[in-house]
Amino acid sequence: SSLEFRTNNSGVAMTIDTSQRVGIGTLSPSTNLHVKTSSGDCTVLIEAAENASGSEPRLQLKGTNTSSNPIIEFGDSAAFPGSIEYENSDNSMRLTTNASERMRIDSSGNIQVGTTTVIDQSRNLTNIGTATFNGGVTMNSTLNCASTIGIAGTTVIDGSRNLTNIGTISSGAITTT
Repeated sequence: SSLEFRTNNSGVAMTIDTSQRVGIGTLSPSTNLHVKTSSGDCTVLIEAAENASGSEPRLQLKGTNTSSNPIIEFGDSAAFPGSIEYENSDNSMRLTTNASERMRIDSSGNIQVGTTTVIDQSRNLTNIGTATFNGGVTMNSTLNCASTIGIAGTTVIDGSRNLTNIGTISSGAITTT
């Protein structure tokens, strides 16, 4: 039978079942630690008093061998379509939304967005799709584009690498290759 902890005769506050699963707020834990609330937010707090010796609050996910992949999953009553996963086989960190991998940081620190193919060796951000930058963009090298380049919703370099819709250029130069 289960071990139950009660508070002030208000019902069961915590349960340890026969499979050694701990339930807080539930009589039937479905995982090793199952925390549930019937209303409001369900928050787990990890707190440490930071001091000179470097005590920091930590959440550690550790597998029993080098092929395990620690995962934090995000979901609702239907599924878990979002996750953050550390892939031990290639030492990458992967971000999933809507049940598809959307971003990866490889073992060299390179970032892949919208693709799982090999990153170019110049360690540039490789983006397949559309990038939106709110603010300035500084480039100290070459901008390569297979399609068009637009500014404020207006195409300024078309798919044939022709300048179009250019008003006044006050400084610098625009070059195409």
